[in-house]
Amino acid sequence: MRCLQHTIHLSDSLMLLMIVSF
Repeated sequence: MRCLQHTIHLSDSLMLLMIVSF
């Protein structure tokens, strides 16, 4: 469960980074 939460957080950050990049 903890690992899953961490992955979700990472995905969220990646999405945000891509949006900021564009």
